[in-house]
Amino acid sequence: MKQGIGEAEIVDLIVQAAPFGVPRRLQVRRSQIVDGRFKLVHGEWYEHFELVAAEAALPAVFRWTRRTPVAGG
Repeated sequence: MKQGIGEAEIVDLIVQAAPFGVPRRLQVRRSQIVDGRFKLVHGEWYEHFELVAAEAALPAVFRWTRRTPVAGG
């Protein structure tokens, strides 16, 4: 996890360039963010996001990077 996200169990974040239907503001568990990245199940897909900006007092900002299929979907 990149520095600046903080230590709270639930992290508020903003996502940029996300596909239609993905909310622009999310809350995720800190444990879902690994090496500045997280993935979100969206229908039959995983939407992948990468950290672009983080400060302790503000929501972290992630940018959509790619989509991969959920296995067995």
